[in-house]
Amino acid sequence: MQVSMNLSRGPAGLLARGSKGSRGVQCFQAHSSIQNRNNHRQRQCRQAPNIIRCQSQKQVKAAAVEEKVDTSMSEVVKWGKEKRLQTQVVDVADDTISIRSLDWDRDRFDIEFGLQEGTTYNSFLIFGDKTCLVDASHEKFRDLYMKTLKDQLAERGRTLDYIVVSHTEPDHSGLIPDIIDAFPGVKIAGSKVALMYLKGLTNRDFTQQPVKGGDKIDLGKGHELEFVMAPNLHWPDTMFSFDSSTGVLYTCDAFGLHYCDSEPFDTDLKAIEPHFRFYYDCLMKPNARSVLSALKRTKDMDYSTIAVGHGPLLRYNLSELVGRYQSWSEAVGKATASVAVLYSSDYGYSDRLSQTLARGITKAGAATEMVDVLSVDPQELVEIVGRSTGIALMAPPTDSDTAQKTLNTLMSSVNKKQKVLIAESYGGRDEPVDTLINNFVGVGVEPVFEPIRVKDVPNEAAYQVCPACCNHCCVLIYSVMMPITACVHSTRGVALQTESCPCVVL
Repeated sequence: MQVSMNLSRGPAGLLARGSKGSRGVQCFQAHSSIQNRNNHRQRQCRQAPNIIRCQSQKQVKAAAVEEKVDTSMSEVVKWGKEKRLQTQVVDVADDTISIRSLDWDRDRFDIEFGLQEGTTYNSFLIFGDKTCLVDASHEKFRDLYMKTLKDQLAERGRTLDYIVVSHTEPDHSGLIPDIIDAFPGVKIAGSKVALMYLKGLTNRDFTQQPVKGGDKIDLGKGHELEFVMAPNLHWPDTMFSFDSSTGVLYTCDAFGLHYCDSEPFDTDLKAIEPHFRFYYDCLMKPNARSVLSALKRTKDMDYSTIAVGHGPLLRYNLSELVGRYQSWSEAVGKATASVAVLYSSDYGYSDRLSQTLARGITKAGAATEMVDVLSVDPQELVEIVGRSTGIALMAPPTDSDTAQKTLNTLMSSVNKKQKVLIAESYGGRDEPVDTLINNFVGVGVEPVFEPIRVKDVPNEAAYQVCPACCNHCCVLIYSVMMPITACVHSTRGVALQTESCPCVVL
């Protein structure tokens, strides 16, 4: 998987970086709607209760100045000699603050795609009668974050009673082991799947409180968290939390963006919207059906702030930005073909490679549904496979009983008309792809493509665009949707443009 890709300049391939210099975005984006953003829309935003509803960015910024949000910044420390790290404490709402970990110079996220403006990892403290931390931070912030957390608690004479884990990706949970050690009596609330993952991540005993959709935790002083299950945004263990007393909806990855700035809120829509779209395309578009489900579950919640896990919190442009998620996801849902992408969470490179494949598939014009073989309900899998025109299967771990049961359900659900793609996960314990092929053949479904075999640790170039992946994705999608001749495949070392190959890996 040693490949190269030349990026075109301009809005789709290179965005202005301002004073930080230029660095190419390593993920193709369609920005025509963004370029025309000022031509035919009124900007509206839902404000916190004491802020007027605003109609323009000038009024947005005026409202932000009027609100006078208190913030404080830590010292800047260096990580790896060059990368600047800093924490920021922000008043979000009554009895609620955010500890934002500012990763000013991060230029790549999980290898797959490049960043232009760094990123942040946002966590939140709610001070009811009980004190609750919503999410944590990346382990690179260990010293800075733990000092800030302890200082904020000590300043109020508090200990930590709850941690709410929105999901367990390491950039949000990497410091939870340290927090458990510092506050051994803390109770951790999360989805059943999240707590299962967290047990393996922390290698510690801790007090658990599994929650499901509609469950609530009363923190006192009017702060009651209600939980909304939001699987696949973008991990299977994801959930939202809503505090109706403050109107804050905690969504972790959903509605976020990789954008690091000392301004904690979305006051500058023009500056953030390309990054907001980039983030959606790379992480949420492959899960568009899950986005729509989450929007439906939260539609009656009267939230005035979305406390995201990355980037500025959303307050001043809520209607606009949530509306974009709705319209973008509805557009994906209108695709005439859908591919179920089956992967194994937290195993090898399965989740990362599956997201890369899914981005290529959605770029080709098909919808995708991400399915974790280690947690999916059997009946749900049957329904997903039944409505899919193609199946992409990342090899699961061969020693997992759960994975084997899921494979059995899959084999009983596929039909001869479906197109199948199999890929290795490079996890060290992969179910052999030849065995998987034989399983499909045994039920009358013969994969029509050679499997994708991963012979080395996937590197940056492989995530950007792999000719083998591109060829397979093009054949898979276009054999479902239209004649294969509609696709012009890439070859090693040739620059890719979306006009020539709709399967460019985003």
